[in-house]
Amino acid sequence: MKLQDFKTPLLILILGSAIVILGAVFKVLHWPYGNMIMMVGGICEVVAAVLVIRQLLKSR
Repeated sequence: MKLQDFKTPLLILILGSAIVILGAVFKVLHWPYGNMIMMVGGICEVVAAVLVIRQLLKSR
């Protein structure tokens, strides 16, 4: 397993984490759509986890 194999899932995970943090800022400041932004970020993180698991099972 090379790090190159996990490039896309890692990028999606980092993007999802940034979106979740942005959503948390929206919620703290009581701006609209904070819940929706956090949900989109969480979904990105779940997709990244599924891609990593798929890649790990594929390399076995």
